Amino acid sequence: MDTTSLSLPEGVAVSNAYTLLAGDYEGILYLRFNWAEVEALAYKDLINDMLAITAAIVLMLVLSTVTVYHVILKPLNLIGRTIREQKSGVSEARTRQLTDDEIGVLGESINEMLDAINSRDKLLKTVVNHLPVGFALNRIDGTNLIRNEAYKQSYLSAELDASERQDVMERQQTLQARVLASRRTIRYEEQLSFGDKNRHYEATLFPVFSSSDEIEWVGALCFDITEKKERELQLTQLYRAVESVKSGIVICAYDGPDYPIIYVNPAVTDLTGYTQAELIGQNPRIFGSGKAMP
Repeated sequence: MDTTSLSLPEGVAVSNAYTLLAGDYEGILYLRFNWAEVEALAYKDLINDMLAITAAIVLMLVLSTVTVYHVILKPLNLIGRTIREQKSGVSEARTRQLTDDEIGVLGESINEMLDAINSRDKLLKTVVNHLPVGFALNRIDGTNLIRNEAYKQSYLSAELDASERQDVMERQQTLQARVLASRRTIRYEEQLSFGDKNRHYEATLFPVFSSSDEIEWVGALCFDITEKKERELQLTQLYRAVESVKSGIVICAYDGPDYPIIYVNPAVTDLTGYTQAELIGQNPRIFGSGKAMP
């Protein structure tokens, strides 16, 4: 029997070959197996198959990761970056390169929301900037977010002495620390020198709380009360002059019924014998009632 044309795998060899009689089987073939080589070959095929499967899995994971990154993670990262830029003060920041899917719809919705917020923010800043009262809003670390024109013209005015401006800023930082520690509003008055002219201000520092009841901002208000102080001084001077004059002075309410007396100076009580309490609320005719002392 001719076995030279047989194609056998590695580890298998012909041991014996016998040719049978005509009309019967063609022959009998005895094979000899080298099991060590057969096992090595099977192990090699198994390793190759496992490597192929592993490579396919890795490729699928890579493709899935790339797909997830481009379809989900990258758009979400762009949205997150836009929100962070908005929080840092870049009001023009918007989400770009939106995909045509649910994530893209989410990004477009966020853009629309940011447009609405910025529109209201511009309106609010315009209103705040035109307030006659100085207003500032600071972060808890002391950095400033908003300062309207009235605030700049008072505490940041170029006419204000540089050293005094520095004193004002340091004083407000100290008071802001007190607001953060006490979580309460602080009010105080101060006088600032603008060249040869002094102006009086009433200032208020107050905490602004977040939804979690934590202080997120510290607001500052400053009122120019110079004219009020001047009027108070004039009224004080006038009051002292009226109180000290030797002539009797009576002031009545012209819009009240029967023109009641609302003020008499000490000279009136000296001249009439009435006490101030007896005269307040009475009609001036009381002086002609005959009850006045000589």
